[in-house]
This record gives sequence, structure tokens and C-alpha cells, in this order.
Amino acid sequence: MLYGLLMLKNKHNQDVLYLTGQWNFTSVKSSLYTLMMFLLISGLPAGILAILIPTFLHLPVLVYIFMAIAATWASFAMIYILSMVQNQYRWIAYKNDN
Repeated sequence: MLYGLLMLKNKHNQDVLYLTGQWNFTSVKSSLYTLMMFLLISGLPAGILAILIPTFLHLPVLVYIFMAIAATWASFAMIYILSMVQNQYRWIAYKNDN
């Protein structure tokens, strides 16, 4: 998560509002888009790294390495990539927006 926090640009204090939950979805459709993007960006790669690859590799060290990479990717994607996608397509509205 630290990587994602360091990369956020904090335009107009939006990143602070995003991280503290001071936003709402602009519509039901945008919440479904957000869920879909969360699964594609964060869940799918993390699932492949944490579940699929370790089933074929039977070395415990590699299993732990892939699980650590999956956790790092998932937390980074949740903070940085999902925030950027939601801001770009305006799926969320911040509470201090006029």
C-alpha cells in the first residue's frame, strides 16, 4: 500500500478524500464498473500469483514469494490504480466537490 500512497498525486486534496472514504458513487452503474475494475486490476492478477502459480510449484520458498508479490500487487492496485481509474472516468464524487 505504501507504493500506491507514494505515487498518488493528491490533486485538489482528492487522494486524501479517497483514502478517508469521503466520496460516494455517482450512480449504481459506476459502482458496478468499480467492482469489475477491482476484480480485473487487483483480484485477477493477485489470484493468479497467490493461488494458481503455487499449485504448480511445490517449493515452499517460491510459494511464499508469490504470495508476497500477490499481496503487494493487490494493495498497490487498490490504492493507486483503482483511484486513478475512478477519477479519470468520474465514477465517484468527492464530498467537497461543488
